Amino acid sequence: MAFDSQTADQQHDDTRHADAAQLQGRDVLIPLNRLFLSPTNVRRTRNKTSIPELAALIASQGLLQRLCVTDAGEGRFSVEAGGRRLEALELLAGVGEQASLKQLADLGVTLSLPLDAQVECKLVDQSRAVEVSAAENSGREEMHVADQIETFASLIATGLTEKQVAVRFGVSPLTVQRRLTLAGVAPRFLQMLREDSIDMDQLQALSLARDHDAQIAAWDSLPTYQRSAYMIREALTEKELEGNSHLAKFVGVDAYIAAGGAVRRDLFADDGDCWFQDPALAQKLAMDRLEAVAEEERAAGWSWVEVHMSVDHQMMNRFDQERPRVRRASDEEAAGIEEWKAAAEAARMLIEPLERAWHAAPAGSAAEAAAAAPREEAKEHAASIRQA
Repeated sequence: MAFDSQTADQQHDDTRHADAAQLQGRDVLIPLNRLFLSPTNVRRTRNKTSIPELAALIASQGLLQRLCVTDAGEGRFSVEAGGRRLEALELLAGVGEQASLKQLADLGVTLSLPLDAQVECKLVDQSRAVEVSAAENSGREEMHVADQIETFASLIATGLTEKQVAVRFGVSPLTVQRRLTLAGVAPRFLQMLREDSIDMDQLQALSLARDHDAQIAAWDSLPTYQRSAYMIREALTEKELEGNSHLAKFVGVDAYIAAGGAVRRDLFADDGDCWFQDPALAQKLAMDRLEAVAEEERAAGWSWVEVHMSVDHQMMNRFDQERPRVRRASDEEAAGIEEWKAAAEAARMLIEPLERAWHAAPAGSAAEAAAAAPREEAKEHAASIRQA
């Protein structure tokens, strides 16, 4: 950034001793730590989450628009217009909320601005403070999203990476990726966006398809009253398998991709929506997985195992249900049962005197405490026998 901090003290001295009346409407350099937000600044509501993005933009491009200030005396200046820029500059100097500083670091911006860095300002008379603040905040128009989409695509075409574009515009890499995705829609729809005849949700839905003909066909196939983002997605993916379906979850997206399956992803969905574009492959992978389980059951001794993707009541009615029957224990099993009964009886005989001793002891006495430990051990031993 082109902030000259080496002349900060000199600039402050010059400004402090200058005749303020001669500087009205003049462009001046003022140290960052001499600036503060004016209480008369008309913008009272600020989106704090957007400040780190503005700071990243200033770090990349420099301060493109001066702050409008009034002389507050004692070498300090009140920012009447440019409060968000002031917060962004302070953030670059390491001053601000921890959440904002972390967000700035996530954008890949280094906090390298000195607190006494010289900031370009325009000094106006105090009587014009509210007028200037209102004029600047009401006379701006943000860049149209269609223009931003094409700008990002043009910069990528010059060789910049998505991260480089993100830093230059003070936005997240995900924002750049999403804008580039929208740049892939048919030019017809970008023009419609400029004319407000299509909204962003509809445009995002159309971007699910990379092919312009598919986008146009999906749009034209729907009546005007059905061209919601949901219906557009349905038209584009009607022959595909939703990633949140039971079948897709059973197969798993990693296994499906490893088998050569193509996935259509929705970059604008917070929950990572996707579609398997080859449902037949997903069906085969599911059957293969089920058949592998069936083989394990056959190896375990089952003489008959069938594999089906789903089973309804009509299919179940083809089979009879085998009811459990009581059988006589083998000699080995009978011996084990008798052994278990003997151990359980021994445990019971051990617990009874311990229970009597514990109940006989006065509450809270040393005798009660002494009887408690062996009583609990005997109960745990008996429980382990019952579970065996």
